[in-house]
Amino acid sequence: MKSLIYFALLIMLACQEVHAAKLLNKCMLYTGKSMKETLDNDYTPEVNDKWDSASHTYTNYDYCFYWRLNDDFDWVQQPLMQKDAIFGAVDLDTRIIAYIIAKKMEDNKSSDSNIWEHEEDFYKGAEDASKKLGNIKIEEKKRVYLANKKALKMKMTYYVHGDDRFGGEDMQFSIITYSVLQQGYYISFYIMVFKEIEDELAKYGLKIESTMFSGITFVAPNTLR
Repeated sequence: MKSLIYFALLIMLACQEVHAAKLLNKCMLYTGKSMKETLDNDYTPEVNDKWDSASHTYTNYDYCFYWRLNDDFDWVQQPLMQKDAIFGAVDLDTRIIAYIIAKKMEDNKSSDSNIWEHEEDFYKGAEDASKKLGNIKIEEKKRVYLANKKALKMKMTYYVHGDDRFGGEDMQFSIITYSVLQQGYYISFYIMVFKEIEDELAKYGLKIESTMFSGITFVAPNTLR
């Protein structure tokens, strides 16, 4: 059963001045293909994983974790458009996007689980990338724990300025990511959401961090089924 908060988000989106069809196109441009055609033809990484659409759970056997996405939302698996991406999903009503990137670490000499040892290089790479794009601002970065693992958190604001294809309206998104070291890879969990939705959740005392990332669990190798 959907929560009252979920329906409040839908009402908030419906009350915006943009039409629903335009809102859908704002976040992801439609490719003109069916979902099956897109998933079959676009980049698909060679990983041992599973998406359970009934429980909204993504399980990765290679990197030893699973992510059960918030049940208040109707998550649909999405095609992967970035080389290092291993999973993507979207709630079609609110256009909240969840995705995961896995990038092999270059230095195998340090601890396999302590990403804090790579903090300086990790954040430098993120800052260099945001400068190249020019429309992403890093708002927060810090050491945290994620499901009992040392992690690095970043919160960013992504600006889309007056795109004529979408009626010249400015758009603003919040992007929150937690990154860990797991099985020799940097694993980064992302949530991308309209800034208005983040503000609406805050009215109910909810944060994206606790609402969207609480279902992440890391396990020992060879223990997932």
